Amino acid sequence: MDDTTFVSSPYFPYLICGLTSLIFLLILLRIFWKLTRQFTAFNDESGSVTVSQRAIRQMVQQCCEQLGDVGRAHAIINIHRNQLKIKVKLRVKKNANLKGISGFLKEQITQVLADSFGIEEISELDVAVIGVLPEEIASAEER
Repeated sequence: MDDTTFVSSPYFPYLICGLTSLIFLLILLRIFWKLTRQFTAFNDESGSVTVSQRAIRQMVQQCCEQLGDVGRAHAIINIHRNQLKIKVKLRVKKNANLKGISGFLKEQITQVLADSFGIEEISELDVAVIGVLPEEIASAEER
């Protein structure tokens, strides 16, 4: 069987156009899906107030990075059926008290989101330590 048989088929250009269109559509849907992720913080008599996934992520990361023992923080925000799930991944400094950090951060994040955005209910809030900062980086961040 000749390798050029499939390429020289009269349906080959339609197949390429169809696959290209499908990939383009999937990329657009993915971008649109990410941009429209909104969380309804609260409703009042004049309407609802929504907060973007990005704004929640930035607030959580800033809250974490203000703590002295946390070097870097990355927040993953999931919104599904207007339930807010937050996972915070941390890189901490050596000799950090992990139990104290996680308890403090959970309280702090809950309080900051309630005060800033009016978000009273968080369905899940998980803190995960994914690494320890090397001493030279930790000492450079203290300066």
